[in-house]
Amino acid sequence: MGDLRSAEWYSGQDRNSYIHRAWMRRGLPDDALDSTKPQIAIANTASDLTPCNMHLDEVAEAVKQGVWAAGGVPYNLPVVSLGETVVKPTAMLWRNMAAMAMEEMFRANPVDGLVLLGGTAHGGGVGQPASRRRPRRPDAERPFPGRGSRLWHRRLAAQ
Repeated sequence: MGDLRSAEWYSGQDRNSYIHRAWMRRGLPDDALDSTKPQIAIANTASDLTPCNMHLDEVAEAVKQGVWAAGGVPYNLPVVSLGETVVKPTAMLWRNMAAMAMEEMFRANPVDGLVLLGGTAHGGGVGQPASRRRPRRPDAERPFPGRGSRLWHRRLAAQ
């Protein structure tokens, strides 16, 4: 594995590296911040006010387990959630703001990879496009497994 971006925060013996490790290690395994494990942000648009995304906390928990199993360190990163069904006059007005907010959170944090969780009821909403537009960082992996309320309704139907 090449140099991890998160090593800029955690490796070294200087004061800043020590403070970053001390602050972030709460509840993590001792070797989580040793600059050998990728730090993976799970950008989660879950919100009770966004019906298409209500279930994404469950998806995020499964993703977290997968990141641990693959040898990474997962972090929940709540991001702006836009629900076309309730935001007035339209959630479309906020898509760029959501995309820019996500980009800046990814850039500002010690993240080596990203998993973007978002959804849309009809394939034409704004949450998924906002999540997929950003980040434009070529050095970060960014899978997008979310499927919105279609996934949720399919799950309910199966029960």
